[in-house]
Amino acid sequence: MIRYSFTIKRGESVLYVAQDVLIADSTRIWAFIDDIASQFEEPGLRVVVTDDEGRVVIMAGIINPRKGDKRTAA
Repeated sequence: MIRYSFTIKRGESVLYVAQDVLIADSTRIWAFIDDIASQFEEPGLRVVVTDDEGRVVIMAGIINPRKGDKRTAA
């Protein structure tokens, strides 16, 4: 398992931080991003994911958040 930190930002302002999130399969990172992004209504945010060594592994824009949208994969 690898520890990841997730940060939601607007510009340089930090809106949300989740640190030391243990994820075994790196493909599950996107599911975690989807869960936290759904908590925000405004577009124009970005998520930064770093690994346990502080390296940025994902930086992505949140352009169309879906507050409360709990879809399931087919």
